[in-house]
Amino acid sequence: MKLGIVISTQPTKFSALRYDKNLDSGMKNAAKLGYSGVELAVREPALLDVTLTRNLLKKYKLEVPAIGTGQAFVEEGLSFTEDSKELRQQAIERIKTHIDLAEQLGTNVIIGLIRGRGAQNVVGNKAKLELMKDALKKCAAYARPKAVKIFFEPLNRYETSLVNTIAEGIELIKELNCRNLKLLIDTFHMNIEEQSLYGSIAQAMPYTGHVHFADSNRHAPGAGHLEFSDIVKLLEQLGYTGYVSMEMLPLPTPDKAAEMSINHLNRILLKAQYA
Repeated sequence: MKLGIVISTQPTKFSALRYDKNLDSGMKNAAKLGYSGVELAVREPALLDVTLTRNLLKKYKLEVPAIGTGQAFVEEGLSFTEDSKELRQQAIERIKTHIDLAEQLGTNVIIGLIRGRGAQNVVGNKAKLELMKDALKKCAAYARPKAVKIFFEPLNRYETSLVNTIAEGIELIKELNCRNLKLLIDTFHMNIEEQSLYGSIAQAMPYTGHVHFADSNRHAPGAGHLEFSDIVKLLEQLGYTGYVSMEMLPLPTPDKAAEMSINHLNRILLKAQYA
């Protein structure tokens, strides 16, 4: 299991992301704290200096476990399920640019809020779900020859009505049958939606490509009531060897949240090592 932290490469309204005007200092701090990777939240790949990013990753010996895409929805209103066909197509085309960036950085792409909020009524929501599935299939097909995986994240009901639970996520993965489409499981969302956090993690593991950690209050692990020692133990028992990225509110400060997270997880990992 490797530890990463989410860093926004561009300004964002999304509260659960750290944004540093100087990408160098953000990566430097992540490496100094002992993180192995930085998950990059990128609104517009065309605005990112890829050469600089690569050089900084090499300088600080960091990997990129995944690229986040939700800012395209939060900042610009692009989503797979907008009423406007033009905006839906723009969302798909934007994700294709994220996939191109992922290919360059040797990483994968997350689909979270860019799927859209869904609808208030059952009929409308079913229609939007079909739009989302169609867009996912197109994005996965575009990503496959580039050796890029798509990580789909079930989100809690307060953020969307489109795929909230692990069971719904697994059903989606099975239905679409795209070899490069995997689940991203997030402890914050799961704490809200799942009847059994541990049972759902076990159920999800055969389909899981990536993991997000945040505590029950979306603060750093250790600041809420989730038992991360048990979660880490379960992930290890299930054979998960991929990345766990910290995606939490940057409070009390971004640097302190990053430090609290890795310190808490390192204590758990060290204790397990000598248990």
